[in-house]
Amino acid sequence: MRKIFILIFMLITTSSYSQINKYDFGVEGGIGLAWLYGEDHFKDVYNARMGFSGGMFFQFNCKKLWSVRTGVFVDRKGSAFKILATDNVGNDIGEIDGKENFDYLSVPVLFRLSGGKKLKHFINAGPYIGFLLKQSLQYDKFLNYPKFVDDNTDSYKKTEVGISFGGGIAYKCTQQFSITLEVRNNLGLTNTSKETIYNDATIKTEALNFLVGLNFHFGQREVVTTTK
Repeated sequence: MRKIFILIFMLITTSSYSQINKYDFGVEGGIGLAWLYGEDHFKDVYNARMGFSGGMFFQFNCKKLWSVRTGVFVDRKGSAFKILATDNVGNDIGEIDGKENFDYLSVPVLFRLSGGKKLKHFINAGPYIGFLLKQSLQYDKFLNYPKFVDDNTDSYKKTEVGISFGGGIAYKCTQQFSITLEVRNNLGLTNTSKETIYNDATIKTEALNFLVGLNFHFGQREVVTTTK
């Protein structure tokens, strides 16, 4: 992942740049992978599962290469796991697939470095704050066991803080509209659990999403072209 960001940065700093709009507004969203981390033994318990992220954004474009981007997003994070099922006398009868669902309303503040003309390359990074909407344990249907969802929202903190970073490309279709493709990682830095976990472990979230964005450009400014 780091090599991808370095490559994008090299493309940005060696290409000519044309910024002619002050503001961007639009929507972006997509699917990806989510997992929990915080303690080594979690690797044996929690597996990556499918997640998603989607919402609206606003971006202020500075005169040269930099932009500041924020927005409001709904993020599905969490993990997958398995539990052992037994019959009435304690015999093993298989494993039940389960998922931990963390649904957040997230507000990032990203600093974006862009370059290029019609096809632009960009990298961005910055902090985010997430507000927990719901946390639940979901157990899939297994033999005579029905699908079951257990709401555990009260056992988790209402907010989390983390860092978002990623990179991608933007294709300018018209003077007022462009499409973006981005890979973005959301790394939670704070413990989400209210309860004390064995060995003082922490539970933190992480998600890697592949996003498609629809961007609308407003506010004309003078064209600035630089070549390094």
